[in-house]
Amino acid sequence: MKGGLATTLRDTVVSRQDIRRLVGDIYLNRICLGFIGALWVFTTVFVPGDRVEVMSLPLRAVYNAAGMFFYCLTGYVGLPVIIRAALVRNIPFAWANVLFYSALAGIETIVFLAIFPESSGTQALFYWLTTTVMIVISVVLVAYHFEEHLRRRLSKHPDLLPIWRPQRLPQSRLEMMLPPESRAPVRRIEAQNQYVRVITETGETLLRMSLTEAESLLPAGNGLRIHRSIWMRTADMDELVFREGNPRLRDAERKEFPVSRKKVGELRRILERRSAPARKADREIDSFA
Repeated sequence: MKGGLATTLRDTVVSRQDIRRLVGDIYLNRICLGFIGALWVFTTVFVPGDRVEVMSLPLRAVYNAAGMFFYCLTGYVGLPVIIRAALVRNIPFAWANVLFYSALAGIETIVFLAIFPESSGTQALFYWLTTTVMIVISVVLVAYHFEEHLRRRLSKHPDLLPIWRPQRLPQSRLEMMLPPESRAPVRRIEAQNQYVRVITETGETLLRMSLTEAESLLPAGNGLRIHRSIWMRTADMDELVFREGNPRLRDAERKEFPVSRKKVGELRRILERRSAPARKADREIDSFA
């Protein structure tokens, strides 16, 4: 996140201990236990590759049961570290799980080849690929079924949690305070008695605070208080005009706002800096003409 934001994904995602409790609860959920049992039956009876050739049915049943225990135990121990490390880096929960279990499937395939060297590497690779497909299906089903539960248990800000895709992260602490439908870069803040009206790129919200408090929650240098009751993002400032001698600032939507006279000089410098690159580009284009 930008602008020296204090509240980051690292602060909103719960601890590894909380994630471990969640993983244990999901493994012991009757739906998940039933799914694991169905997978055990499927891999024992219809197992791909050459395991049918090198194992009897009872041996496959024991081997696959041991494999399921290996996946669950390793997941209980290792997943909390992997999941938290992924989420605080805005890597989706589903991707992290797929990569983790696919790596375990690779380890399990290598162990199988070591135990049964007569097996073919090509068939073992096929087994790993089919196992990975089953892992993807399993992760998608579990994440879809438990999505709301995962959001509540994994983050203090459930709407920010990346489950399926990376999230757009708030750029300021003020943005974090906005409802999800209005959470976007702040364009303007207007003081209204004991409240401020926060206008973003996707909506607006009233918050009970002063304009000074709201301004302190924004990245430094991102905008300017142009009037005692108005703060505006620098990127939205377009032109300084005068109406009957009174300074007014026109934004990108051609709306005009009052300007304190003591801010005129600073606004002129900001607008001058913003227009300098455009003038430089024009000169470069003229030089090629």
